[in-house]
Amino acid sequence: MPARPATDASGTDPGPGTRDLAYTLCVSTGTRDVRQALEAAQRRLAAAPAPASVAAGPALAAD
Repeated sequence: MPARPATDASGTDPGPGTRDLAYTLCVSTGTRDVRQALEAAQRRLAAAPAPASVAAGPALAAD
C-alpha cells in the first residue's frame, strides 16, 4: 500500500475518494509514494503525443 500523508494540504484528513485516487495513481505508475506517482504521471503525459484534433460535428441546417 502506498505511503499516504496523514493530512491533505488543507490540514484535514483526506476522504476515501482522495485516498482511492492516490492508491490508483501509485498502482498505475508503479510507485509507492504519491509525490513520486505524480512526478511519474507528469513525465508520461509530457512524453505522450498530442491528441488528434476533434472534428467539428455536423453543421446545423438553417431553417
